[in-house]
Amino acid sequence: MDVTVSELLELFLQSPLVTWVKTFGDLGSGDQDNLGVYMDLVDGVVLNKIMLEIDPRPTNQRVNKHVNNDTYLRVQNLTILIRNIKTYYQEVLQQLIVMNLPNVLMIGKDPLSGKSMDEIKKLLLLVLGCAVQCERKEEFIDRIKQLDIETQAAIVSHIQEVSEEGMTIDILTKEYKKSLTLENRVEVPVTGNVLESVHAGVESLVTHNQENVFDLQWLELPDMAPEELESLSRNMVFHLRRLIDERDECTEVIVDLTQERDYLQSQQPPSPLKAPSPDSSPNPANPLSNEEKQHLAVELADTKAKLRRIRQELEEKSEQLADSKHEVEQLTLELQKIKQENMHLASDARSARAYRDELDSLRERANRVERLEMELVRCKEKLHDVEFYKARMEASEN
Repeated sequence: MDVTVSELLELFLQSPLVTWVKTFGDLGSGDQDNLGVYMDLVDGVVLNKIMLEIDPRPTNQRVNKHVNNDTYLRVQNLTILIRNIKTYYQEVLQQLIVMNLPNVLMIGKDPLSGKSMDEIKKLLLLVLGCAVQCERKEEFIDRIKQLDIETQAAIVSHIQEVSEEGMTIDILTKEYKKSLTLENRVEVPVTGNVLESVHAGVESLVTHNQENVFDLQWLELPDMAPEELESLSRNMVFHLRRLIDERDECTEVIVDLTQERDYLQSQQPPSPLKAPSPDSSPNPANPLSNEEKQHLAVELADTKAKLRRIRQELEEKSEQLADSKHEVEQLTLELQKIKQENMHLASDARSARAYRDELDSLRERANRVERLEMELVRCKEKLHDVEFYKARMEASEN
């Protein structure tokens, strides 16, 4: 089913991570439409401000507060945000981010695509991991506790991906019990699909988040159990293998981009600087407003999405055509085999008819032999009678 950019924006802004970001009060506080709220989130100003509440140490940030749909400024803000997040995880939390970092170039150049929204979710996930493990985590957890139960459960599952704090899970679980009791006015056990992820995730929390965040506190331990060391070694080998694969992929991308750059430079001959014509002006008379630019960006994103869908349909049709050709070839081979089998069966049928005729003649001969044998028996009996009467005649003559 085709999904437009407007529908993607609505689904994204209703996600639990965005709902949690709105608890800080800096996002969606004015009379903005979904596009305006999303662009405020993508530009990085709001997220950098939230990160500054979590970690007030960086004082030399140069966040561009007026992006105005500028790709370069947006990428610069997101780069600052990711740098601060990495620093906080490593220096304060003693954890190493091993998951693929959000692609700021994709977000900056094409913010309205589905892939860019997935990258934004990864960015919000990392910010959430900082919030629930910082010194002000009780305050941030209290904000989460003000949300509805389903949203809290979804946020808990996100926390399990990037957090080492089992205390956070316990606090939210107690809040679930309290919320259910207040709603029903009776004491009820905490069961159901809403809380299954909470109880199941408390014990296996560290195991799950090792795929995204790697704990560095083991470096300070004097000794470790062999089982823990073996598990740690396996995780390190897994991350090392993934890093090697990413390095190889990045190397291939660098080579391809270098070749493309060299080819474009070779195809573009150097030309002298042209003087600006009197008709052209660096500042147009009627520049587009930010709202018009954003709406044009939405239309462009819709067109790109339709183009991607058409290309995907073309690839699917091409695959179906290739499968159909392969199926036709298989059917042709089967038809040839059936024809050969038919020829063999026809030959066998002719042989069977010949054998049947020969069998009929043999049966007729066998019937004739039986009749002759019966006549022979009768003749032997008559011969026996003749010899008997002959003996009596000879006896009477004597």
